[in-house]
Amino acid sequence: MAKPNNKIKLGNIIIKVIFVMIILLFIVSNRNIYATEYKEANSWNQLKEIIDNTLNDLIITLKTGGDWNANSTIEIGKTQKIVLKSTNNIIMKRSSNLKDAPLFLIKGSLDIGIKEGMTGTITLDGNKSVVTGCSSTLVRIEGGILNLFDNAKLCNNMNKATKMTRDGTVKYYTAFGSA
Repeated sequence: MAKPNNKIKLGNIIIKVIFVMIILLFIVSNRNIYATEYKEANSWNQLKEIIDNTLNDLIITLKTGGDWNANSTIEIGKTQKIVLKSTNNIIMKRSSNLKDAPLFLIKGSLDIGIKEGMTGTITLDGNKSVVTGCSSTLVRIEGGILNLFDNAKLCNNMNKATKMTRDGTVKYYTAFGSA
C-alpha cells in the first residue's frame, strides 16, 4: 500500500512543478504586460511597428518633425492605451493608397497630445490637395476613446454623410473635422 501513496505524492508534485513552470513562463514572457512603456518614433512606419508589437500602455514621443507619410492604418487594440506627444511640429499626411481606410482605427484609447500640454504639434491631415475621393475619415472609433489635447488637430478630414452597413442595414453618419 505504501507504493500507491508514493505514486500519488509524486504525481501531485509533478503537477505542482508543471503549474509553477507555466506561471513562471507567463510572467517572464509578459513581464511588462501592465506597465507603461516609453518609446520614440521617427516615422509613420516605425510608429505602426511599435504599436503593433505591444500589449502595453505606451507613451510615444514623436521625434522627427515635418511630414509623415501615413500609408497604412494603425489599429489601437481594445486593451491598449496609447499617448502620442511631440516637441516638434509633425503632420501625419494621408497617403493616396489610404483613401478608403482611416489613419487610426481605435478600439482602445488614443490620446494625441497630453493634458499638461506639449511644445510641438501633431496634425492628422487628410491631404486633400493630393488625395481625392476618400471614403473614410482620418480616425474611426470602434468602441474606443480618442482624446485630442492642445496642439493636436485633425484637418482635411472627410466630412459628409456616408453609407455604412452593419448587420445588413444601412446607416448614415457624419464624420468630424474640417473638409
